[in-house]
Amino acid sequence: AGTNVATDGTVVFDDTPATMVISAGALEAVASGTSISLQATNSITIADLTAAGKGGTDNELTLDQTGSVEFRTGAGGFSMNSGDTINVTGAGTLLIDAIGTSSGGTGSGTVSVGTLQTTSGSITLRGTTVTLNGNITTTGGNVNFNDVTANPVVLAANTTVSADAGNVNFNGTVNGAFTLTVNATGATTFGNVVGGTTALSSLTTDAGGSTTLPNTV
Repeated sequence: AGTNVATDGTVVFDDTPATMVISAGALEAVASGTSISLQATNSITIADLTAAGKGGTDNELTLDQTGSVEFRTGAGGFSMNSGDTINVTGAGTLLIDAIGTSSGGTGSGTVSVGTLQTTSGSITLRGTTVTLNGNITTTGGNVNFNDVTANPVVLAANTTVSADAGNVNFNGTVNGAFTLTVNATGATTFGNVVGGTTALSSLTTDAGGSTTLPNTV
């Protein structure tokens, strides 16, 4: 038990590490033609991104992957600083999954994210609760929040979800006293009650595409 630290270019293995730490630089250095998959039986936390990285900007984890970028956790869930960004600048997809069981976890974790961006890949967030603290943007893929209607999305800040020609799917409830703007020329679908627990300040979808709303908004 203890803490393992994986420095740039190095992967450290241990029989029973309580914690493993991987630097942002090590992730940003992974070859662009590959995929990144981080799995934890409990939790994954992205520490405050204060040093300028590959993108040349503080507060951003910049990944060039053309394959998939995946963060999979157990009951401890996934969290990142509300002011930070994960930016997949290649054609790769981004998955943050705290309710799947492929990591060996319990499949009952929450997800809390800041700003997420991909160049063309889809963005999928799965958690018992998904909390949004920033904008979600892809210029060529779909944006999916959960797979089942029982798992809610909570707005913790004014949020814009942009999918260009893709689709945006909110399968669970959506709550939070903030604005929600959805820009997509594909289909925007709300699969459950919007604002049933805490009313949104406003809900705006653009003129392009279609919008499907539940019976209660």
